[in-house]
Amino acid sequence: MSHVANSPSAKTASGSPPVGDLASPEETAIDKSPERIRRMFAEIAGRYDFLNHLLSLNVDRYWRWRTVRLMSPKPQDRILDVCTGTGDLALAFQRVQSSPQKGASPQKGDQSQKGVSPTATACQQVQEVVANPQIVATDFCHEMLVIG
Repeated sequence: MSHVANSPSAKTASGSPPVGDLASPEETAIDKSPERIRRMFAEIAGRYDFLNHLLSLNVDRYWRWRTVRLMSPKPQDRILDVCTGTGDLALAFQRVQSSPQKGASPQKGDQSQKGVSPTATACQQVQEVVANPQIVATDFCHEMLVIG
């Protein structure tokens, strides 16, 4: 009887395989290796920010705004953004540190502040964050940093 229940062709009355036929944890284990996770983020890098905003209903933007506001960074503060992804949080800190008023948003057309030119690309902004030794952004996925 156990031989029949464990055979690949055996089915229960509902048509599903018997419980004993479930794959072992070793057979169904998800690959959580660092390389697989890095590849996964590399594959979605170009859509990451859009998906993050969409799937979180923009809560991710609020979270960054709230984080910067709660921390109230001063220009001399050192900030380390680990797993920065595309650099959104590091850029938010950089904008606040380079603003004349703490927490002030740059005005459209104001190009006197480093990294906040409305025509600057996100890549240029990330390069300026990297140039500011007070803010360091790092990520294990190079493709995410390139997008930022």
